[in-house]
Amino acid sequence: MNNLPLVSIGVPVYNEEKYLAETIESAINQTYRNLEIIISDNCSTDNSFEIAQKYANQDSRIRLIKQPKNIGAYENFIELYRLSQSKYFFMWLGGHDVLASNFVDKAIKKFYTNENVALVYPKSIFFSESSPNEGTADSDIHTSGLDSMKRMIKILENLNYCTAIHGLFKKDVLAKCIGNKNGIDHLILFLVAFYGHLLPHDSESIGLYRRIIRKKEMKEQHLQRLEQYGMSKNIYFLCAMSHIKAISHLNITNKEKLFLLIKGKPFINRSLHPFEWQESLKYFIFQDFDFRSSFYIVMLLLMKKIKNLFSRL
Repeated sequence: MNNLPLVSIGVPVYNEEKYLAETIESAINQTYRNLEIIISDNCSTDNSFEIAQKYANQDSRIRLIKQPKNIGAYENFIELYRLSQSKYFFMWLGGHDVLASNFVDKAIKKFYTNENVALVYPKSIFFSESSPNEGTADSDIHTSGLDSMKRMIKILENLNYCTAIHGLFKKDVLAKCIGNKNGIDHLILFLVAFYGHLLPHDSESIGLYRRIIRKKEMKEQHLQRLEQYGMSKNIYFLCAMSHIKAISHLNITNKEKLFLLIKGKPFINRSLHPFEWQESLKYFIFQDFDFRSSFYIVMLLLMKKIKNLFSRL
């Protein structure tokens, strides 16, 4: 086992007492044995910490952290990454999801049998207490054979479910893609595609079972839950701003940045509010001043005006 690279699995937890035991068992029962399992309890008000403590007492690979106060969902996710000790590989596992026993083993092999891989993500399905299969939890984001621009475009066009955020990341790539809490999963997957390929762990077997723990929410219910997680009610608008800023600062040509912003509009507009370039320009001038983002938005607005002018001729 000492010859195998250490893999860090981070489990963010907040009031998961009903399902946490099954989640932890799916991690400790991986056929790939050289693991560390870090569990960060975000000041739960139920018995989640006690359940995790029982498993930590039984398995030395488990490290358990209890946050003294609720630090918000994003900070709890990132705290797990910061605490991880693996030099090469890291992944997140939701506190109510179930990982197939051979996922890590198959994922590791993908890294060693393919070039320039940044993320190996699990083939996934949703499940619930009433049904073992509630349908696919996947998006078509397989990027084999594509260059960096085409990889990013594929994410922009095809990412529907963000289940791939629970895949196995190359840690040095992930380090370049975290740091903005607005749109953590969407933005990380988009930026990871700039640095390398995203590949499924297997074409047939299921790697992750994503538990449905709540029925469809009304808009206000959803926003209230986000606020409880320590996230802004304007998270969708801020998520769009984060994508614009990230694209504006990529090490690519101006033409490529404008192209990505145009292609990305439907992606970053996946929110409860209409997205307008004018609103984003105001944001980057008056709230989070960023010259590059403002410059590219002005360019897009000029292109739009020129296009409208020619359409009238």
